[in-house]
Amino acid sequence: MRRQHFDSALKNYSSVKLSEAGHWSSGKTPSRGRRDFWDGDYPWVSPKDMKTELISSSEEWISEKGREASVTVDVGALLIVVRGMILAHSFPIAITQRPVAFNQDMKALIPSNEFSVEYLFNWFKWATPAILGRISDSSHGTKRLSMDDLFDMRISRVPLAEQSLFVEQINKVQDGISTIYQSIEALAKVQRMALNSIVVS
Repeated sequence: MRRQHFDSALKNYSSVKLSEAGHWSSGKTPSRGRRDFWDGDYPWVSPKDMKTELISSSEEWISEKGREASVTVDVGALLIVVRGMILAHSFPIAITQRPVAFNQDMKALIPSNEFSVEYLFNWFKWATPAILGRISDSSHGTKRLSMDDLFDMRISRVPLAEQSLFVEQINKVQDGISTIYQSIEALAKVQRMALNSIVVS
C-alpha cells in the first residue's frame, strides 16, 4: 500500500540524488578493550536493535568516554543497516527518538532542510524492494549495501508542506490496515474459542 501511494503521488516532482538528501555519517564501535567505554547510560545501536521503527534504547550501552570515542546523532535522524545477513531479506530503517551512538554496520542520515525525517522514512520503505536488489556479498561472506549504489538512487523533492500531508495520508492508511488486522485476530480468537467449546462438548 505504501508503495502504491508513492508511485502515484511522486510522478510530478523533480528529484535529487539520495546523497543530497542530508548529511550522512558512518558508525563506529568504541574499543572493546576499554572497559571504561562500556556499561554506561548512552545507547549504542547495532543492527540487532533495529527491530522497531522508533529507536530510543539498545541492547548495549556506552559511557560518556565511550560516547566521545563513537559517532553520534541526535533526535530525528534516520538509521539504516548497510551490512549484515539481515540484508538477505530485509532492510531495517528507524528514526531516533533520543541521541544515540551506532556501529559501523549502519549509516545515519540527518535530513537537509528540504526533507522531513518522516518523509524520508516512508521513502525508504517504498524503495526497499529496489534497495534489496542492490545488495551484494562482501568479502567476509555477509551481505552489504554499496553506498555508491544507494547514493545514485533519486528521491522526489516534494515541498515540506506536501510532505507532511503525504505522510499523514500514509499513516491513516497504515492505521486502517492495522485495525483490519486487529479485527481479523479478534475474529480468529472467537473462532478458536467456538471450536474449543465444540471439542469440549
